[in-house]
Amino acid sequence: MKNLSKFIFLLVFAIVSASCGDKKESVYDEYPADDDSVNRIQEDTDKTEPSSDKDSDNQADEQDKDAENSDEDSNNAVEDEDELENGDSDIIQPDETTDEDTEKPLNCTGFSLDPNDELTGDLRSRTYTIKIADGILGNSNEDILELRIDHVRSEGDPYIADGTYDLATGHNGRNSNYWTCWECISVYQDYTSNNDSKKFYFQNSGTITINKVDSDYNFGGYFSAVLIESKLEGFWSTPIEDGDCVEIETDFEARTLCVPDCSDKENGESDGCGGTCGTCEEEGEDECDSN
Repeated sequence: MKNLSKFIFLLVFAIVSASCGDKKESVYDEYPADDDSVNRIQEDTDKTEPSSDKDSDNQADEQDKDAENSDEDSNNAVEDEDELENGDSDIIQPDETTDEDTEKPLNCTGFSLDPNDELTGDLRSRTYTIKIADGILGNSNEDILELRIDHVRSEGDPYIADGTYDLATGHNGRNSNYWTCWECISVYQDYTSNNDSKKFYFQNSGTITINKVDSDYNFGGYFSAVLIESKLEGFWSTPIEDGDCVEIETDFEARTLCVPDCSDKENGESDGCGGTCGTCEEEGEDECDSN
């Protein structure tokens, strides 16, 4: 009997122990890990992946794009520099012209000579003059136009040669200055008897054509010239900055009043035009020259 009771006790104990063991295991197996559950957990894990990795990837992508854009901008800048150097760019360049590079337009007083008037002069001085009509330039005294033709034969005799001459660059630039010119046009404004004037103008551009030269050295022609205000020191002319100017387009006639003649004359004798022939020694002067 005792053995039966002991057996029953042991059996009950075993049953109770087994029951407790099942409950303990069920705590861990409350959510069975079947295949679908594992997949869902893995998907949830992928979906809830830390954002820092994605942010790092995005930042890397943005840096790559920024680097590409920077390289592209650098290449464009180099191309722009090349285009600027080669003058192929469509970019509008600033105007680099300065006021010093831009010549101011001349505002000249224009006139022509009366066709019924003529210049007069002589071959000794090689100078011909004519009075300009009143009221064109000055108002105080006469205004005089002067034409000097400094043509000389190889033996020294003056003469007039026909042709067309540049008043600025003719004879290797000699015509650009009153001291050296061979065909010279000048204007004296308000000329006085002591060979002085208020303003002096000398040729700056233009041409003169000389024709109709006769045996007495009378001649005519045409000239078109711009004369600018200049300073005359001795016979040397210097343009005055921002000075006045005159523009002359005209036909002209010039009459030679006297032709020097020294044939069969001794040194120092009159040449017939107010000068002397050859050379002479007189009152301490070394020489007298008809030219």
